[in-house]
Amino acid sequence: MRPSENRQSGFQAAFSRLKRLKKQWRRVCRLAHIGFQILI
Repeated sequence: MRPSENRQSGFQAAFSRLKRLKKQWRRVCRLAHIGFQILI
């Protein structure tokens, strides 16, 4: 495997991880928003 291909696959892995993190973060934000509405 050439270094360029390895870097490309690493970039794709990081991008997929970032997308998954973003989805989890959005769910956390929604839960926090609901929690604030209950508190207030």
